[in-house]
Amino acid sequence: MMAAFVVTAVILIQRFYKNLLGSEGYLMFTLPVTVSQHLLSKTIIAVVMIGLSGLSALISIFIFADKMILSMDEVWQAFTGLSTLLPHNGQEFLFELELLVLAVLGIAGMALFVYLCIALGHLASRHRLLMSIVWYVVLSTALQVLLLMVMMGAGNAVPQPFVDWMKVWWSGITPMGAAHLMLRCCCVFALISDAVYFLVTRWILVHKLNLE
Repeated sequence: MMAAFVVTAVILIQRFYKNLLGSEGYLMFTLPVTVSQHLLSKTIIAVVMIGLSGLSALISIFIFADKMILSMDEVWQAFTGLSTLLPHNGQEFLFELELLVLAVLGIAGMALFVYLCIALGHLASRHRLLMSIVWYVVLSTALQVLLLMVMMGAGNAVPQPFVDWMKVWWSGITPMGAAHLMLRCCCVFALISDAVYFLVTRWILVHKLNLE
């Protein structure tokens, strides 16, 4: 399981760095596509590869648990048995769709954040890979501290009348409605974060690119 995730991360980082920031960049940036398309293609590939790595990790769990399906009859039974796990109404389907969207946005955010750190590290004249790691540590720590400060200061910054109104409004929401609201807020937050990472990385590749 660890090997699957480590190899996936190494491949994604290596291909982004060599493809767009290394010697291969001279060829890549002569193709009739925009920088946004280059970056979007890398992100889509990252999401697919990380998803497949997660699937392989689940398969490895089944192997360790001695639950590997060996015959075609058991394969068919497994597929027909999946019907009991599928959503039976619109609310369950919407809930699972929101979870899927959040997972895709979250994985894309992780990949775009790594790409941003690599692009920032490439701005250095020497030790660019090392500077990418430094940027990753610095930005990760800064984002965690900022999020903690926002969470701690949100209660003091919000006016009391608004808090009272939110309590009344929240009391009228069903548990399923609250879950949908939280998932949608998380999706919006993830989408905004992804957009910031994407736009900053794109700006660096367009205006500050210095190929090796």
